[in-house]
Amino acid sequence: MQDKERAPDKITEDTSSSNHPGLPVNKDPAYIYVSPEAADIMEGSPSAPARSLLYILLFIIIAALIWSYYGKTDVTIKAVGILIPRGENKDVVSIKDGVVIELFVKKGDRVVKNQMLAKIGTSIRADLHTQINNLKETINTGKNEILADEVLISQSEKEMLNNKKITGQAIKTKEDLLAMAMDSLKRTNEEYAIYKNMFDNGLISKLELLKAEDALESVKSNITKLASEIDTYKNESQKRDDEIAMNIIKMKITLEKNRTESNEAQRKLNMIEFQYKNETAGDGREAGKYSIDYDVIRSPIDGIVSVSNINHPQDVVKAGNPIFSIIPGNQPLVAKINIPNSGIGRVKVGLPVKFKYDAFRYQEYGVGAGRLTYISPDSI
Repeated sequence: MQDKERAPDKITEDTSSSNHPGLPVNKDPAYIYVSPEAADIMEGSPSAPARSLLYILLFIIIAALIWSYYGKTDVTIKAVGILIPRGENKDVVSIKDGVVIELFVKKGDRVVKNQMLAKIGTSIRADLHTQINNLKETINTGKNEILADEVLISQSEKEMLNNKKITGQAIKTKEDLLAMAMDSLKRTNEEYAIYKNMFDNGLISKLELLKAEDALESVKSNITKLASEIDTYKNESQKRDDEIAMNIIKMKITLEKNRTESNEAQRKLNMIEFQYKNETAGDGREAGKYSIDYDVIRSPIDGIVSVSNINHPQDVVKAGNPIFSIIPGNQPLVAKINIPNSGIGRVKVGLPVKFKYDAFRYQEYGVGAGRLTYISPDSI
């Protein structure tokens, strides 16, 4: 059985209402009255300007979301650096100890691959020359150490004598005061004996006797104090003297050791110089150019000599130590920059870079451009 459709409430006109004459009235308490004009506005579609404004706002929101997802923000990081040729400097070393015989280039010279840079004497005589220089350096160092030790010993001995003198004067003063106090004690004892006898005979009061006793005790106390001070002075002085004497002994042992080492170095030097003279006798050549046994130092690449650690013939060369450093030639320049820690995390290979030259006028050279090609692995 189907429910019957509910009939609409009967609407009547309230002809008795003074406020809204002729308006429809519904007796249902849940009924809300809406005017026809308001109902048309609520049920009708938005106007064209409102729709346009809504579309514009929607477009702006969508565009902002797309830009926030795909957009990129430029980050500017300032750093300083230097321009260097691409590629690493090449260090040139000697595989043997020796002495410079001839030097053909200097710092700043342009060189080509296999060009002769220097001749290094590596014969026995060159080794003797190196030993002579080393021994002379050892002897000079030993002389300076011996001189310093002698000065320290002399100063310590003077300090000990001065300490004894000062302490002796202080002790002498205290001993003089002690002698005077002993004389005073003798007189005070005699005075006390007199006062005691007079008191026993009823000639003076008890108060006067007590004063004499106090004077006697004061003298005895002063004597005890002076004797203690003298002992303290003597003990402290002896302690300082013992410390200084011990230091002097240690310094003399060091001095003797340095003298022994210096004498041994001098003995070796005399022996090697004698051997060196025998080796070079009759050569008829200038010292340092006598050896036909030498190594030729050549440039491994084309470039410019940026560092030269030898400047004159007879300079000593140590095996394995760099003699020259050569910058590769005909290489493009690259900028080696130091990026601060605050910005290193925001850079990556391939980012564009702009730079200006501090050493050149900005009006002429302007701003250079490039790309970041390498980041050091140990960057923080």
